[in-house]
Amino acid sequence: MDHATRKNVIFVDYQNFYHGLHQHHGVKPFRVNMLNLLKERVYEAGIKDAEVRVYTGIPDAETDPQGFTTMTRFCDWLRHNGAKVWTNTLRYHQGEDGKLHATEKGADVRLACELVALAMAGRLEHAVIVSADQDLNQSVKVAKESIRELGLAPVCFHSVKLSEMSRGIDGTNWMCLDKDLVEKHIVQRTEEHAKKQEKQARDCGR
Repeated sequence: MDHATRKNVIFVDYQNFYHGLHQHHGVKPFRVNMLNLLKERVYEAGIKDAEVRVYTGIPDAETDPQGFTTMTRFCDWLRHNGAKVWTNTLRYHQGEDGKLHATEKGADVRLACELVALAMAGRLEHAVIVSADQDLNQSVKVAKESIRELGLAPVCFHSVKLSEMSRGIDGTNWMCLDKDLVEKHIVQRTEEHAKKQEKQARDCGR
């Protein structure tokens, strides 16, 4: 398959996006226009017309109806703005504190499967991965074996030192989302709306 038929894809593990944005920039992800932020960053790297694929957990409708509604609307907004979204219902367990805690399962596996499938079909030009999960190492290796000239880059939220390189995904080059770019894409919201969305971000970022 020639280069004209290949595409650029940004693969987003939403849980990783949540933790990276919050830990390194102190910003809640629902305050940021994620699609514009990621597309501008990859455009700066010379990657144009990138498709965005988001992988995320969604609260159970009965356990957390408000969270389910909020996250469903967010995913609908992503789809409306051109992103492809994969969702899975969050799993719940009783913590030592007696409270019900949510965990997300399956997003990284789905991301890896789609990365490999697109690469093996010869449909990828560049793959930008919003995840530093080393569990993706094997899928990245297979993708590179399928398309040797495939451009691969994991996204980080701070300047990466040489000593930190081993913490990311093998065989890839870091792409940083710096604070100035993140702040540029912060969206102003009403206080009530922000509280609802931030609660959902916490649930899905665990």
